[in-house]
Amino acid sequence: MEKPKNVSLGVNLQWISLLIGVIIAAFDPADTAHHSPVPGGLLSIMAATVVIVGFLNYMVLRGKNWARIIFLVMYLFGIIPYILTLPHSFHLSVISGTASVIQSVLQLIALVLFFSASARPWFKKGS
Repeated sequence: MEKPKNVSLGVNLQWISLLIGVIIAAFDPADTAHHSPVPGGLLSIMAATVVIVGFLNYMVLRGKNWARIIFLVMYLFGIIPYILTLPHSFHLSVISGTASVIQSVLQLIALVLFFSASARPWFKKGS
């Protein structure tokens, strides 16, 4: 079975969202100053995030149903704290807040694509 375009597009959106997060974390001191009191802590968190999302993206591309479910669960667990902290993100930096909204929207679109009717058969074959 050929990989649906929705799956490839969703994975690309996940990568773009991750890239936005890394760029903001690296270049927006207002956003990063409060994240980790431990030297190198933010770098460790960024590296772990890149590895985890990269692994999940790879597994989604291979048709692993559990990988798209993990993305969904991560999004659902993160959305409430995200909504609660969003005003603070905008207070710290309009750029950071805007980037955060863009990331969340990209992730949501990716999830919709992963669970779309045309993508379902791809995941059923690879469970």
